[in-house]
Order: sequence, then C-alpha cells, then structure tokens
Amino acid sequence: TQLAFHLSNQLGWGDPYIFEAKSTSTYRDLFYTYDALGRFHSKDIEGRSRDAVDYIEYNALGKAILRTRTRAAVQRYLREDEPHDGPRASVVLIDEIDKAPRDFPNDILRELENLYFKVPEIDLQPIEADRDWRPVIVVTSNAEKNLPPAFLRRCTYHYIKPPDDSKLLDIL
Repeated sequence: TQLAFHLSNQLGWGDPYIFEAKSTSTYRDLFYTYDALGRFHSKDIEGRSRDAVDYIEYNALGKAILRTRTRAAVQRYLREDEPHDGPRASVVLIDEIDKAPRDFPNDILRELENLYFKVPEIDLQPIEADRDWRPVIVVTSNAEKNLPPAFLRRCTYHYIKPPDDSKLLDIL
C-alpha cells in the first residue's frame, strides 16, 4: 500500500487515487458509482437536476482516466463544479484486491489493459486514457485467496517480505 504513496510522491504526482476492494465490489465501482435512486427522486423535487452526470461520483481509476484528458475532451462527463486539472498522470492504488469477489479481477482485465471505461448513463462511447498520461496502477493483495491466472499474467508481481523482529524494532 505504501509503495503507491511512495511512487506518487517520487513522481511528484500528488496523492494516489485509492480504491479499497471489498467483498461487495464490482468492476464498475473501480470507475464510478451512480445514484439511480437519487436521480429517480429528483423528478419529484422542484429545482433538482435531472441530468445523469449530477448523480455520478467517479472513483479511483475513473478519476485517473478522466484526468489524462483535457477538460474540454471530457466535459460531458463532469459536473460544472467538478474540479479537473488534466491532462496529468497519476498513481492508482487498488488495495487488497483479494477481498473482492472472485470474478472482480477478471472483470477488469480489458479495462486495465486498455485503460478505458464506459458510463452508459451518459454515453455508450468509452472514455480512454491518453497514452501520454497513462496512470501507474499498483494492486495489492494479502494473499488471502488466489487471484485468477489470467489476471496474474498481466501483472508484475513482487512479494514484499514482512520485516524480521530486529527490523521492526528499528522501525519503531
């Protein structure tokens, strides 16, 4: 986990975008969440926006991909008040992916490889990361369960050995 923070700091890219995997995570959660119920209720409240973009919250990889583009290129996906300082590169941390459902890593294979995602509530065309500003993605696992071979083939894997007792004392 700290590797993502270290990389981001060393590259001068600010804090990493963090996605903490949970047992209920779906592939879409990595990119955005959509408040369909809020949008549905907005029809009954005068003055509330009915525009889908106002009910979307971008998450770690969605923010990083959007950030690789100029505001003009992704304007239709952003709320007017949403800050956007692109194009820029960033670090994305997908933390503890082994906590997510078994299908989660396989569900994100194409999106991670090609760095794109779709927001069908707004447009069916994918939003692709600009190749010059591709984010660096760090995925962590506690090895609580095995990750799918197709996912692991696309990763550079590094096991970080826990420190021994003397090193722990030095850290303390």
